[in-house]
Formats: sequence, C-alpha cells, structure tokens
Amino acid sequence: MGLAIMPKYLLMNNVPQKHLLDLIPIIVLAIYAIVLLMIVSSTDIILNWKHYLGFFFLIITTIIIFKNHQIGTLCLGLILLLGYFGLWSLSPQLLSINFGIRPLGFFIPFFNGQPIIIALTFVHFYLSRRYYFGIVTKKYWQAFMEGEAYSKE
Repeated sequence: MGLAIMPKYLLMNNVPQKHLLDLIPIIVLAIYAIVLLMIVSSTDIILNWKHYLGFFFLIITTIIIFKNHQIGTLCLGLILLLGYFGLWSLSPQLLSINFGIRPLGFFIPFFNGQPIIIALTFVHFYLSRRYYFGIVTKKYWQAFMEGEAYSKE
C-alpha cells in the first residue's frame, strides 16, 4: 500500500514490509532520545533515573528487535505498557498525565505517563497486532518456543 511507492533501495532485500512498519514506534522513541540529548547538552536540564531507564529500554529493545523480530516486538509492547505507569521517560520535562478512579479516597491509576506513550502504544498495537493474536493461549506459546509463527487454525 503506502510502502509500494517507496524506492527499492530503501527496503532491505530480505526484510518484509510488515517488519519495517513495526519499527515506527521505536524510530519515534529514538528521535525523542536524540532530541532529549540535544536539549540536555544545550541547557541546564539534568537527566534522572527515568531518562536513564528510557535509554536502557530503547537500546535493549532495538538490539532485541533486530536479533529476533517477534521477541523484540513483544518487548516493545511491554516497554510501552510500562510507560503507562510513568516508569521511564524520554521527555526533558518529565511531564505526566494521570487518569484513574478514586473509590473511597484511594486513587487507582489507569494511566500515569506521557501523552506520546498513548499514541505510540496505539500505533504499535495496530501495526504489530499479528504478534498479539492468541497471546493468552497455550498454542501461541508452544509455537513461540519452537520459533514458529502462530496460526489460529
């Protein structure tokens, strides 16, 4: 569809187009990391543990996704979900938004993170949904352990 008009030299010979689309969220995160480093180097903003954890997750996920695409894609989904709880950041301001309910004065958060995490999570789960179909079934994990693709049949 959209990638059909992309020049052939931009598409690696043995990499399916679906795998390239799976990289969109990690590319956006890499751009955020580069911008964060540029801002930190030109201002008095100091990195904290959430930034370091964000860099660590980005590097590890990038390595894993190129070693084993399926595991890396699942790892990226897990890391994006960890971003829902504000456990890592690639934003200089450490901005977070809280959504939740407060029954009996006790706050239960549904989301405690950055708005970009919501967008990247939706993009990731839409583009990589084929890796999540049947994830709670025994057949999925048997195929996963054997290194085969899961099929619903």
